[in-house]
Amino acid sequence: KYLKSWIENAIGQISNLKSSSFYEKEKKIIYMIGNTSTKEENPKPYLTPLRQVTEGYIIGSIVFTQAQARILVSKIDGMVDYIFLDAEKKLPTIMKPDYEPYKSFEMYNLIPSSHSVEYGNISSACAKIIKKSSTFEYKANDLTVDSTWNFLISKLTDLSGKKILIIGSGNIGLKLSLKLVESGAEVILYSRRKENLREIVSSLNSIKNKFVLSNIILSDNLIHSSNNADVLIGCSSSTPIIDKDLISIMNKDGLVIDLGKGTISDDGI
Repeated sequence: KYLKSWIENAIGQISNLKSSSFYEKEKKIIYMIGNTSTKEENPKPYLTPLRQVTEGYIIGSIVFTQAQARILVSKIDGMVDYIFLDAEKKLPTIMKPDYEPYKSFEMYNLIPSSHSVEYGNISSACAKIIKKSSTFEYKANDLTVDSTWNFLISKLTDLSGKKILIIGSGNIGLKLSLKLVESGAEVILYSRRKENLREIVSSLNSIKNKFVLSNIILSDNLIHSSNNADVLIGCSSSTPIIDKDLISIMNKDGLVIDLGKGTISDDGI
């Protein structure tokens, strides 16, 4: 029932966009299908917000199995100009996939003739199904890292010597740390996840060019690390960790960026 409701809402979101007063036919509609890691059991797919960009409109969904993605692309193929497929594998391998969703949607042609393993790669699972819309692979985390870097450059002009605190050591936090330290920034990384983090940061410092003088530094004290920081970047996934205490002691002309899920508290805002 949930999957059917989600698909109906996805189709409705596209239809509502096309019938809205601000829709311009000459512009493109891009549907982005992403995937993300989670600790939940049987996580449910969900829609992402409508975004208007210069050349068109972006909408999308986050999925948690290849079956969810394949059913979705089968339903929206031809309704949008582009379907962007997340090329980064974040989903676990499923040894015994559930084919009931295909049967429920009467998509028997998508059921493998023999038992098949779901390896969790969205782009490879969907690319051959799409016949009408144009398709394109993307890496969501890398887009986020590059967008953040471009945003900081546009606001600060020069990152060299800037004190940047990154809270969260997931894929985005670590990749962003390397990109910023290579730009000469003083990068401080804070994370509650301590396992192997020191070795990972040491590896990142080894990867950067030998002529880069700054290093990624691990922090175990948020208050101390926030003092006079030029940028606070939240990359954590659940807890609002950037609060008024951190913001009150950072550089008064500094920037606060939320790249996670609600990393800034109400009093911080």
